[in-house]
Amino acid sequence: MAEQNWLDQVRQGARTFLAKDQVPGMAVAIAEQGETLLAEGFGYRDQAAGLPVTADTVFGVASVTKSVTALAIMQLQDAGRLSTADPVTRWLPEFRGPQPEWVQGITVHHLLTHTSGLPGMRALFHARAGSIARDPNRERLGLVADPQSIRLIRTYTELMELMAETDYTLLGPPGAMFNYSNEGFALLQGIIERASDRPFLEYMQKKVLQPLGMARSTFLSADLERLDPVTELYASQVVEGRPVVFHAPVWWDVGEIYTNGSLKSTVLDLLRYLEVYRTGGISGQSRLLSQEAVRQMITPHVTLPTGRQYGYGLEIQRDYHGVTLVGHGGAIKGVSASVLMALEPGLSTVTLCNLSGLSPEQVTLGSINLRLGLPWETQRRVYPAYSMDSDQLFTYEGFYRSDEGEGARVYMSPDGLTVESGGIARLARPCGPDQVLLIETGAAVRFMRGADGGITGLFTGFRFIPRRHG
Repeated sequence: MAEQNWLDQVRQGARTFLAKDQVPGMAVAIAEQGETLLAEGFGYRDQAAGLPVTADTVFGVASVTKSVTALAIMQLQDAGRLSTADPVTRWLPEFRGPQPEWVQGITVHHLLTHTSGLPGMRALFHARAGSIARDPNRERLGLVADPQSIRLIRTYTELMELMAETDYTLLGPPGAMFNYSNEGFALLQGIIERASDRPFLEYMQKKVLQPLGMARSTFLSADLERLDPVTELYASQVVEGRPVVFHAPVWWDVGEIYTNGSLKSTVLDLLRYLEVYRTGGISGQSRLLSQEAVRQMITPHVTLPTGRQYGYGLEIQRDYHGVTLVGHGGAIKGVSASVLMALEPGLSTVTLCNLSGLSPEQVTLGSINLRLGLPWETQRRVYPAYSMDSDQLFTYEGFYRSDEGEGARVYMSPDGLTVESGGIARLARPCGPDQVLLIETGAAVRFMRGADGGITGLFTGFRFIPRRHG
């Protein structure tokens, strides 16, 4: 496919995505073998003022931050300052939790791969609650954050204190089960600071952002005033079963904890960052990581119940139409982000949006699909038809909710098995043993069984959500 032709198709796909999902604005960038082929804005960074998105517009990237955190850990391992095999308690002796014998076995590797056994928790919400409390839209978003009733924390040391006082149960011994843990990545900040003998922000500025030339990237909302243009933030509210988009300008920070999702950046800065993985550790004139460290980061260390695989702060998919996909997404109020690479052809893609609740991977993956000669809408995974009788489907009915706030109601409707989440009900079809596919979104849901054979919860996306009784 001629270069201009496929890039024009990318632009059209981006515009379609923008219109279909009512996205106020987004930026898209593509590089191949280190050469930027496309870096453009679509829609508005400020809808009311009519200010357009450009390639230099700063967006939040949310959990894309996790791979940057993992990179810092691997730099310190390269420098001999730590090992991913180190017990977390070597660096954070204050870390406490239930099942002490399991806690003592949690390593840096387990935090990087979300296999520490930590369940979905509300602990990190206490660090975010301060900014949520200042958000005039919080009730519209279904949140109440009253500083008088919620214990506010700001640092990873205060987070550890709160976790030690929290009544929870680990999902299993270290390494036994994957469950996405923001608290786990928050703990990595303390390990980076103590192993480097530097404050986290100073370390990241000198060892990551500056060497990469990421001059328009920051972890601090306070820095945004000097980084214009910066996007406004938008959110949506479900009204009569349909999302309604509105301006929601307050950035949600996490106190002084930055490692799980606080980075703000541009599509061009992120292309510079992704070069590290394409080249085996180099971006521009700077070597950030050894080839071995990069290899560790992009190795699939764990397979999720739905078949997805995860490395260090990165999702990995080998043999996608002959190439390896490496990337991560991110989402929080006002932020939907996706970075995705096809390693063998050296293709890097970035999509940043100023509205949450989206799937910007439709654009990053769609761009890769076109370059590979595939239709834009080609999915990462194909789930075959699978037969289940109604009696088995009825066993999945119930309410599922984690302490982190993720939840779903599963029930049989006249049309079939239905999964309701966030006020939106979606039909599902069986696609494997104890697994169904949400027809509208293509997301897989795996129902998990305990030792007695009963349903203990469901796994969707990156999270285990326990079944609630009563």
